[in-house]
Amino acid sequence: MKTTKMLKVGALVLTTLTIFVGCGPKNDKAAQDAVHTAMVNTSKVKSESYELLLDGKVTAEKDSTAQFKVLDGTLGFGGVFDMRTKENPKFTLKVDAKGTMDGGKEQAVGGEMLLANKNFYFSINKVAVDGIPDLYKTAVDQFMNKWWSLDLPAESLASLSANSGDEKDMTPEQKQLKELMDKTQFFKNVKDKGADKVGEVAAQKYSVELDKEAFKVYLAESAKITGQDAKTADLAQVDKMMALVEFKGDVWISKDDQMLRKMDGKVTVAAGAETDNIAMDFQITYTVDNLNKDVKVEVPAKSEKFDLSKMLGIPAAPTK
Repeated sequence: MKTTKMLKVGALVLTTLTIFVGCGPKNDKAAQDAVHTAMVNTSKVKSESYELLLDGKVTAEKDSTAQFKVLDGTLGFGGVFDMRTKENPKFTLKVDAKGTMDGGKEQAVGGEMLLANKNFYFSINKVAVDGIPDLYKTAVDQFMNKWWSLDLPAESLASLSANSGDEKDMTPEQKQLKELMDKTQFFKNVKDKGADKVGEVAAQKYSVELDKEAFKVYLAESAKITGQDAKTADLAQVDKMMALVEFKGDVWISKDDQMLRKMDGKVTVAAGAETDNIAMDFQITYTVDNLNKDVKVEVPAKSEKFDLSKMLGIPAAPTK
């Protein structure tokens, strides 16, 4: 009788566990593989529009040498890039940063840069920062609200083209780095959270967590490929730094082409000797659109050649 009763209890426990497992996240390996595939696919994208927003604070803990207690604010990036034509890569980047120090007056800076027609352009449109010496204010005023241009050296354009995603343009070293990135799964504890949308794009949502061990291995292998001397002491320092870092959040993968469309999560860095006892806590949101489609880059109608030596009154170097 006792044996029969024990078997019945065991069967009941197994049945209950089966029900709970069936109701929980299904096939975590499939979810992890889906996210990894999307990361690999996304690394091959040659044109897109993007937005990145960081919102949070930096806190100086006890024994930190920082000259503040709390920095609180936002940092936003947005723009487009197009590497489909390697002879003429294009990108734009708008930067908008604002915040306060120890609850004081809000400070802000903003600007824009772009690459088109083999020229680099930049513009500063906002500098609202207290405490800038008058000498520097005069220099900043010269830059404000106008476009400046710089001719890019041929080697800089060649370097951009080598990172366009075409393996035929890569060096053997770059190919090895790409292969390493493609095989590395940077996230763990991936869970399928169901169907969702990013704008009008149908997507599947997954919760993820940074796999710090995988990331450390990736850094060590990258050092070997690039010929850097990854000393034991350096690796120990990476271990200590990574022990302070955490990332947990969600990613959205488009259903039609298996691409990363959005990432939203919390990045924390605990205070420690490696960070001068400074703690960081940020919400990060990253979205992309118009993958592998035409992007618009408008070249400034009027710009001024950037010559720092001339602006600072330094005589030009004699020509031979």
